[in-house]
Amino acid sequence: MLRATWKSLLGRKVRLVMSTFAIVLGVAFVCGSLMFSATLERSFTSLFSATVGDVVVRPEIGTSFGAADGSSRTVPAALVDELAALPEAARADGNVSAPGVFVIGDDGKVVGGQGAPGLLQGFNDAPAAGGAQGLHVVEGRAPSGFGEVALDEATAERAGYGIGDAVRLVSPVAEGELTPTLVGLVALGGDASLNGATLTVVDMATAQQVFLRGEDAYTDIWVRAADGVSQEELRDAVAPLLPDGVEAVTGDDAAEESASLLLEAISFLTTFLLIFAGIALVVGGFLIVNTFSMLVAQRSRELALLRALGASRGQVVRSVQLEAFVVGLLGSVLGLGLGVLLAVGIRAVFARVGLDLGSQPLVLEARTVVAAFAVGIVVTMVAAWGPARRTTRIAPVEALRDDVALPETTIRRRMLVGAVLVVGGAGALVAGLVADVPRAGWWVGLGVLAVLLGVAAASPVIGRPVLVGAHAAYRRLFGTVGNLAGLNALRNPRRTAATASALMIGLTLATTMAILGDSAKASVDRTIAQTFPGDFVVSNQVGEGFSTGIGDAMREVDGVAAVVPVRYGLAETGDRPRRLGAWTRPRSASSASPRSPAT
Repeated sequence: MLRATWKSLLGRKVRLVMSTFAIVLGVAFVCGSLMFSATLERSFTSLFSATVGDVVVRPEIGTSFGAADGSSRTVPAALVDELAALPEAARADGNVSAPGVFVIGDDGKVVGGQGAPGLLQGFNDAPAAGGAQGLHVVEGRAPSGFGEVALDEATAERAGYGIGDAVRLVSPVAEGELTPTLVGLVALGGDASLNGATLTVVDMATAQQVFLRGEDAYTDIWVRAADGVSQEELRDAVAPLLPDGVEAVTGDDAAEESASLLLEAISFLTTFLLIFAGIALVVGGFLIVNTFSMLVAQRSRELALLRALGASRGQVVRSVQLEAFVVGLLGSVLGLGLGVLLAVGIRAVFARVGLDLGSQPLVLEARTVVAAFAVGIVVTMVAAWGPARRTTRIAPVEALRDDVALPETTIRRRMLVGAVLVVGGAGALVAGLVADVPRAGWWVGLGVLAVLLGVAAASPVIGRPVLVGAHAAYRRLFGTVGNLAGLNALRNPRRTAATASALMIGLTLATTMAILGDSAKASVDRTIAQTFPGDFVVSNQVGEGFSTGIGDAMREVDGVAAVVPVRYGLAETGDRPRRLGAWTRPRSASSASPRSPAT
């Protein structure tokens, strides 16, 4: 039986290759999404590990990098000497970091402003967690004084600046645009990459003067552990020295927190790709069921002859399942390769919008390979199980007949199963949309899938009136040819329904996406029209603050009747932070004040 199965496979190579296409796309989406998410995770973990010390002392509301979010939460500078004097500490260094500082290239365009943040850092040579190299100069020298700046290598190259050039910076401070001189190029330690973000470095005194309004403070403090002291032991030693509103966290926890917050914010992409992978696998399952149904029907005489020669029912089933295994294996291999190309394409698309992972090699984990082969083989073998089971009803005597028809189950049973799935799916869909259930999205997704499967199962009955109507129309339009085509479709409604089900699901998904997109757009447009009284919104491209001077300048533009500055920030109420918003009354250009909040 094994030799007969292999000969059957090798004798129908084209059929084998064509059958794999049904599963390749789904496996590719699974592998591509897993590879891209693993690459993202490793890249951001490396980045944030290079931007923390062994212990990070920071305001209780904030993250380890870029804690200056426009609020006044800082850490007293006097803490640095106190922390450095601890026997568990080797050194302590204050940091000033701020978001919203963007580099304007020599072409007049913002560098990395299409999603990736613009970061500013006061220069120091403090080592990162574990003694790893932190921020360091790779060319030129470190900035010293108000009129000097350093950039990371990638930003300087993209902006077209060299050492000695005047660099245009847009910042959230009142001055707005600054033009310091580029004196050096810097980099983070290890294999950390900024992933498309821009890093602007000034000396610490300038950072305090410009971004902390001259306050003798820092946005956070790094504490380096002495030899033999763990991060946890150092954190526990630091904690008693801290004033209210300041906390100490280990560098590992701070890096993990920062990375997880960012990864959570962009996790929609992995979810989106996995949803498409599931859809592709469902469609592929229908195609495989249809393909193996036709394959088994074509080989019915061959299978009956094998039964007549002594093959058991189990051997016949296993031979069909072996074919399915080979198809799934080949589809998994091709899908894994296509998934790598898909991950490369996704990385290139994100690089165009600012998230540049070009310096981070794609991460192919063992779980991705296992998932590829598990998904491809399991889905194929499960989909082929039904047609394989029907081979057990082929009697050996069927080999003596001129025509061999594969036994079919009654349509009544399929209709009953389909009705149950439709009713159950509709109930789950309503529960997910209306009722207060946990993981409502799962209820909606599973409900939609159940309805689709139910309609597909009942389609031989549901579609019969359509087939009758099509038969009458074809016979009238095309005569004898149309009559034969209509009768052929009516003769085996299961085959017709199986062929149409994959197309039905594809059209359903395309229509659903189009409706959802148009509905979301209409809903947003209606909400804005009802709640937003202005004509234009001026905002930072990545949602951060910008200079108050921009609001003042807009009031001087001809045709501007009023400008409403808006500002958002974090406030601590009780035991958790809340996001607050504030705005001023509309003011005309004639009543504009030189100082006003800005978004």
